[in-house]
Amino acid sequence: MVTISLLASRIHRLHVLISKSAIEFLCDIRFHRSIVLPPDPTKGRLSPLRFSYSDYGYHDPLHPESEAVVLFCGPLMGGRFAYAQLDTLLKRHRVRIIHPDRPGIGGSDPVKLQDRIATWIELVPYLLTHLAIPHVSLASHSGGYIYAFNTLLSLPHLLHPSTPYLALFAPWVHPSHSAITSLALTKYLPTAAVGKFAALARFLNHNVAPVVGYSGALLNQLKHHAPAALPPAAAASNRASLDAEAGSALDAADAALFAKAVSTTSMRYIFAEATDGISEDAKLFLRKGAHAAWSLPSPAPEWADVDEFVPLLCAGVFLNSITGTLAVDVFHAASDSMVGEKGQRWFDECWDAERWPQGVGERMRYRSQVGPVGTDHNFLLAEEWGLSEEWAGRVRESFPV
Repeated sequence: MVTISLLASRIHRLHVLISKSAIEFLCDIRFHRSIVLPPDPTKGRLSPLRFSYSDYGYHDPLHPESEAVVLFCGPLMGGRFAYAQLDTLLKRHRVRIIHPDRPGIGGSDPVKLQDRIATWIELVPYLLTHLAIPHVSLASHSGGYIYAFNTLLSLPHLLHPSTPYLALFAPWVHPSHSAITSLALTKYLPTAAVGKFAALARFLNHNVAPVVGYSGALLNQLKHHAPAALPPAAAASNRASLDAEAGSALDAADAALFAKAVSTTSMRYIFAEATDGISEDAKLFLRKGAHAAWSLPSPAPEWADVDEFVPLLCAGVFLNSITGTLAVDVFHAASDSMVGEKGQRWFDECWDAERWPQGVGERMRYRSQVGPVGTDHNFLLAEEWGLSEEWAGRVRESFPV
């Protein structure tokens, strides 16, 4: 009984300590950077726009050539805090992450739906110039690839010229291709209803997530590591051993619990700032409304979906700014309720090399893999699955020193 009480007390102290550590970690200035995009009358923008972004992972200002830099395009609610828990892993691989908040999210000023992509394309080179970063690899999660694809088409010179690299995690597939029933029904929703998505997400985060989030992860970790119960007589003689096992169990769970605490705390931070842009992205991803095109307006090459984007990319890989082979890696979840197996197959088929024009296969490589059993759409990058480690290694390889 004493051991159970002691374990409960240590669990409580661990909970408090890890929560405090997560808050202190996310208060680091690296996750609260900002930049002001000046007015540009030639684009019809007469006022400056402020954008927030995070800049974390490995950074060596004295030897910037040693860095492998990723420009990350997060998912629907994946603001600049989304993958902060990977900081230590990224430092091991000497990888740096630049993750801007899109318009109307975090500390970024809002813009009209039809200006979201164009504003992003204007922001990216301005931000990278400000940070003195000549080249990046691109990565996205879920629907963030819409922004990554436009970056690749419009700003190919920003990728490393000899080893350009793009990674896509759990790429979003429009319900018209995935046939996910719950999402297919969104086509009947009025645009105004989709525009309330951020308000609904805020409600769930404030009222439901705190109950089932961190505490659930804590119990899940402990049930795998806590010592088995013994009969009373054995417990009396083995109390010291039980205490040692309890301590080891808590130590073994620390890293996973801290990562979960950072993830949970980051969601609270996201909803403490601007979220209207989340609703605008929901319209964009679902193509709801008259101004929800996935590509830049004319005269830029227009594309409506992935199957139209890939042929444009096939032509673009021969641009002089990219001299090496463009590597495209896709990481699917083992169970993806947002995309489904049908949606994953459709996405891969869009990249079928047999459809590429002659010669493109020598300049572009597409690899697709499915994560371990247990991976899902939202937490595919969690360090426990190993995919983020694999990706970080590939990013490092794409920046030869």
